[in-house]
Amino acid sequence: MELTLEETSLMQSVILESMTVPERIALLKKNKNAFRDHEEKSTARISQWKHCLGAGENESIDLRFKDLGIEESDLSLILGDFSSHAYENLKTPTWWTICEAVHSEPSIEEDALQQDSFLSNKDEDQIPFEHALAAWVRVGNQRLHAELPTIDSVIGEEILRKEQRGLLENLCMLARSTMMHRFNFNKIGGYSGNDFVTGLLSPEPPNTIYKKTIFETCQNGHEELMRSKPALARLLATRVEFWVRTLVEFATHLEEDRTELETLFNEGKELGKLIKGGRGVSDSHNGGRAVVVCTFESGTKVVYKPRNMSVDAAWINIVNAFNENVEEALHLKPLKVLSKEAHGWMEFADRQPCNNEQEVVQYYNRMGALLALVHALQGNDFHLENIVAHGAHPVAIDLETISVPEPLVDEDTFETDIAITQISKSVLRTLLLPSVMAMRGRNDIRNLGAVGAEVEVAIGQKKYQKLMNVNTDFQHWVTLDGENPTQSLQNESKVELQDGTFVNPNEHRTEVANGYTKAYESIIANKDVWLSDDGPLSTLRASWVRVLNRATNVYY
Repeated sequence: MELTLEETSLMQSVILESMTVPERIALLKKNKNAFRDHEEKSTARISQWKHCLGAGENESIDLRFKDLGIEESDLSLILGDFSSHAYENLKTPTWWTICEAVHSEPSIEEDALQQDSFLSNKDEDQIPFEHALAAWVRVGNQRLHAELPTIDSVIGEEILRKEQRGLLENLCMLARSTMMHRFNFNKIGGYSGNDFVTGLLSPEPPNTIYKKTIFETCQNGHEELMRSKPALARLLATRVEFWVRTLVEFATHLEEDRTELETLFNEGKELGKLIKGGRGVSDSHNGGRAVVVCTFESGTKVVYKPRNMSVDAAWINIVNAFNENVEEALHLKPLKVLSKEAHGWMEFADRQPCNNEQEVVQYYNRMGALLALVHALQGNDFHLENIVAHGAHPVAIDLETISVPEPLVDEDTFETDIAITQISKSVLRTLLLPSVMAMRGRNDIRNLGAVGAEVEVAIGQKKYQKLMNVNTDFQHWVTLDGENPTQSLQNESKVELQDGTFVNPNEHRTEVANGYTKAYESIIANKDVWLSDDGPLSTLRASWVRVLNRATNVYY
């Protein structure tokens, strides 16, 4: 007799039902009796995958099956329902301990909301459905203090609360569609049309149905949520697990490296307490790890990067060698770096205006020189967020794609496009020059180039959606005109004058071209030095770089 969902333990239900396809494949290879055939689900899923894959539909799916080591006929089992045999020798993943801790959290009162210190106060913007996910942050906070009891003294209460709210916002984003569905279901029949109009106009709309939705979600330790949405439960638990680990790593590294940081970045003087910091200034990678901009009592700002920074250190040697062979007007400015095995620290480059037109000309000549050096190294991804306009210097702040190896292409499978090959070797590859990128699902295009371009483009009026009357019975989406202020790209490479006016990059194309020409000619003239076994490029051999398998808009 087969077990029903209700008859299995919560642990078994969530772990099995949240398995990824590769995990299901591994289970099938271990236990052929773990699944019951479900051909209808298999057919629907294959159709969905073909629609999402990049190359030709049949070629892409065949390559994917080959990579996974399965036949298409296996999918009706792999995507089928679990049999009772699937529960045999089931291993417990680490993320489950977060779910288990949340499940043991005490229940809330039916007509009450949580009062945790990280929840929004009256002066802050409410995070949609924040009360529903408060227990997950609470568990994460308990785990954090258990692993590093000194965390409060290392990063301070204010920064810790910022981190807790950042985690809460992320969890609420993951769960938002689920919570909106539950909320709307509870709201059916709750209010008449006149009530709805009155609620929209009320300065303090009621939250009776909102409280009911929170109570139903949180009761019995979120058990119903975990059983009905196991993949969501796994996502929430994984995010909490990552949050704990990355904060412990950051705080530990800060204390261990403090003396070296003071020597390199603060002339040997004490940095003092960390007074400002936190993640959220960049995308997260490698298990939730992200960059942290740290401001200390001394006023010194240092950037923490949770990755090997050998390539950033190598860049210093490369720039110094480059500067030796070009005129001072083309000299580039590298940033100080403290590189450790799996993390590092970098000097903070703040955006500063140019003092006069002469510095503007210098800036664009140096941008041309930077373009030549990055192009010669076959670097990429030097877009507008990775270059800072620091007075007369364009400063590269993210060097992990400075010299990226070429991917191996099976020419028998894919026909090489000559145009794509030429572009991939050209200056366009660097993303320093004006570059257009379109996003699926958006009605606009974006210029990612660090140089920038002032172009009038008729693409229709920009609109975005915003949730109004958050966490009340009358929360609803509205469509607003303009650029979404929470999603606009930071253009740190935009050149500014002392009076606050921005420089038109179109007027300085000649300087970029001149700087590029002189710099590239210098590189060619000194190619024997550059290519020698112990030359300035030799330190790149042992450096870690990031390989971008797909463009940002494809991931988007």
